[in-house]
Amino acid sequence: MGKLHLAVRFSCANMGNMLHMYTLPLLPKMHYVQPLSVNQLKSLRYQAMNVVSPRLSRAEPPLGREVVEYMLDHDSHMWSMRKRKANFFRLMSVISGLVVLSRWFESMRNWTKPMYSSLFVVTFLLLVALPELITHATLLYMATMGFWQYRYDRLRSVDERIQTVVGDMATQGERFQALFSWRDPRATFFSMIFFLFAAIGFYVVPFKMVVALWGIYALRPLRFRSKLPSPALSFFRRLPTKANSLL
Repeated sequence: MGKLHLAVRFSCANMGNMLHMYTLPLLPKMHYVQPLSVNQLKSLRYQAMNVVSPRLSRAEPPLGREVVEYMLDHDSHMWSMRKRKANFFRLMSVISGLVVLSRWFESMRNWTKPMYSSLFVVTFLLLVALPELITHATLLYMATMGFWQYRYDRLRSVDERIQTVVGDMATQGERFQALFSWRDPRATFFSMIFFLFAAIGFYVVPFKMVVALWGIYALRPLRFRSKLPSPALSFFRRLPTKANSLL
C-alpha cells in the first residue's frame, strides 16, 4: 500500500537496572499520594475520547466514534455480556489448577492407582509429623513448577527445530521420488533421458576424468560463478511434494 512499518525492540544493557525496575511502583509518586477518584478517571477518559475522536474521524480512512469509544473502554462500568463471559473464562483459567488438584485428590481417595495413593498417604503422615516441612515443600513445589515450565518451553523450541528438519528431509525425499513416479510426466521424462546419457557418459569417460572435471568446475574462480541456483537445482526444487498439502 506504499506505507512503511517500523518495528522497535527495547532492550536493557544493564541487567541490574532492569531487575531494579521490577521493584519500583508502576505509576509516579503523586498517583499514590493523591490518587484519582473513579469519577475523575471517567472524566479524563471522556475528555480524551472527545479529543481523539474528531481527529481520527478526519483521518483517511476515517475512524468512527464508536471505535474510539471501544478502544478507550468508554462506559466500562456498564453491563456487557461479552465482558461477563470474558471475565468468567478468565476466572476459570485462574482456578483451573485448583480443579485439577481436587480431581487428583479424589483419584488418590479412590485408590485408582494404589502405588501413588500409598505414596500420598506416606507423604501426608510425614507432613503431619513434621508440620514445619509444609512451608518448605510448598515453596519447593512452586520453584519446581517454574523450572518445569522453562524446561517445557525449551523442549518445545527444540522439537520445533526437529520438526522443521524432518519436514525438509521429507520434502527432499519426495522430490527424489517424483523423478520416477511420473507424477510430473515432463520432469520424469527429462530425468530418464538425463540418466540414460549419464550412464553412457560414465561408461565412455574414465571415472578419474569425471572427478577431475567436477573438481575443476567446483573450484572455478568467482568471476565464472553465478549467484543464482544452478539449472539442475532449480529443476529439482520444482518437483512436486506433499508439503503444500499439509493441514
